[in-house]
Amino acid sequence: MLGAIEQAPQPFETEQTQVVTVEELRERFGTDDATGAIARAEELGVLVALGQGRYEAPAPSLLDVAEELAGRGVPIDHALEVVDKVRSSARSISREFIRLFLADVFAPIEKEGFPPDRWDDITEGIERLRPMSAQVVLAMYQLAMTEEVESESAKLLERLAKSQRRR
Repeated sequence: MLGAIEQAPQPFETEQTQVVTVEELRERFGTDDATGAIARAEELGVLVALGQGRYEAPAPSLLDVAEELAGRGVPIDHALEVVDKVRSSARSISREFIRLFLADVFAPIEKEGFPPDRWDDITEGIERLRPMSAQVVLAMYQLAMTEEVESESAKLLERLAKSQRRR
């Protein structure tokens, strides 16, 4: 029972955190004034203030993406708007997987009165929920992204063809 209780709140982290300075963030975000972007990144949990102009990035890959997007001309504010939307979707997805676990794994064991031999099922279910949910999200994202790219590519090709005919 203690193993299951201890396992439940464990963070689902796959990246080593990274500490960055305001100067590094300005450079990575491609802006001289990163104050607003840093504040917004803090609200989203992308950065955690450590004091003295230093921030912890719990998921440094997000900073890598922000840097690449800035290098491609995407304003950091626009990138953070997208992060906000993705975060909202991720929370919704997380809630659905937790509901699934509670309804289909936990509730039946609860109805049985939590027999000692079933606690391993709860612990294992919690451990497996994380990688399984990540696998589903990645697979569904890949399918959705493929559909969106194909749809938008067809529209772009049609616009290009019309533009060429006008010449």
